[in-house]
Amino acid sequence: MIDRSFPPGAGHRPARSFALAVLVWICLLGRVGPTAAQATAAQDYALAPEDVLQITILEREEANGAYKVGVDGMISVPGIGALRAAGETPRSFEEKLTALAAEVVVSPSVAVQMLEYRPVYVLGDVREPDKYAFAPGLTVMQAVALARGLGRPMTGDAFTRNVVNLRAEQAIEEGIVELAGARVRLARLRAEAAEADSFAYTPEPGRYPLPPDIDRIIAGEEALFETAKQAFARKLSQMQATLEARRTETESYAKQIESQNELLKTITAELEEVRDLHERGIVPVNRLNTLARTRIITRSQVLQTKSLQRQAAVDERQNEQELVALVEDRKVALASQVQNMAETITRLEARLDGEYALLDGSDTGGRSAEDDSYSFEIYRDGERVDGTVTMTAEVRPGDTLVVIRNKVHDRVN
Repeated sequence: MIDRSFPPGAGHRPARSFALAVLVWICLLGRVGPTAAQATAAQDYALAPEDVLQITILEREEANGAYKVGVDGMISVPGIGALRAAGETPRSFEEKLTALAAEVVVSPSVAVQMLEYRPVYVLGDVREPDKYAFAPGLTVMQAVALARGLGRPMTGDAFTRNVVNLRAEQAIEEGIVELAGARVRLARLRAEAAEADSFAYTPEPGRYPLPPDIDRIIAGEEALFETAKQAFARKLSQMQATLEARRTETESYAKQIESQNELLKTITAELEEVRDLHERGIVPVNRLNTLARTRIITRSQVLQTKSLQRQAAVDERQNEQELVALVEDRKVALASQVQNMAETITRLEARLDGEYALLDGSDTGGRSAEDDSYSFEIYRDGERVDGTVTMTAEVRPGDTLVVIRNKVHDRVN
């Protein structure tokens, strides 16, 4: 037995199932549209993965449509290019997109609108825990209404309570394994982002017990770390070798041009001498013509070599950009994966707390949802929101709302 009982918190105590139904109806009626303050807040909203934008560029019809922010925080617009959306407000992203579009379109007309926010997660002691679409002005009360209300139907029947407990305990067992894997994976991703030479993870005691196969989980992530490190090192080495070859080629053309120019100077000087001798009747005209043709050919060779040198220089710059992009894209991707994994861990912990909250003690006499009080926790950007969360508290895009039924029996390991 592990003590994980939840202290009483601010919550809502419905009196009857009918009252709960009225509550749901009122909540849904309340979501008729955003207020002026909410509309202003939407303009200050920071975009994140899973947000969907409606992009319109009048001069680029093929670019118009709905775009979801990728897990890397980027959006790629056909005919325009890719740019980072995560962290930008809709207006600042519109400005960035306009500047990028101006490189290919004269005076582009660009409009960016929020089409769909990333979902919110409602977990714990609600009837239908799941993720739900966000709407501006969403409150805890309305989020609970989306999940079909507080609590799950309970009866005084011992068999029913045992089934609920068994399902919750099974979910807890699976959740502990999933959470441990996510924590080790997060440590591995952080080690990769820090460009560490090696990765070793030592589990520490925490709020939740470790699964029996934690050593196998750690070994798997250590193997993934080595595989990823070696694969990146190989790709980096290949690109560096290609870049070095381009540089050698460019230098070779420069030396070749220098040699050809020296030859051209020699031919030109000799041509001047032969022309003088020809005018004095000492050298025949065919010798003069031969040197003139040779100078023309040599000049042509110099121009051709310079053209090859310019192309080699372009290829060299492109290889340099690709090498920089390889390193930078990896950093961005790992940073995004670290953030996503941290948020996943937060959701897994919230889900586990919710499952523990569902455990119904045999001494309860078969309480129903109407017999309990509830408290709420909101997790945002990987962190628990401080303070008491009431039914009227704001829920933001990407939040995880955990509904906790108070007076639940102790946690079972």
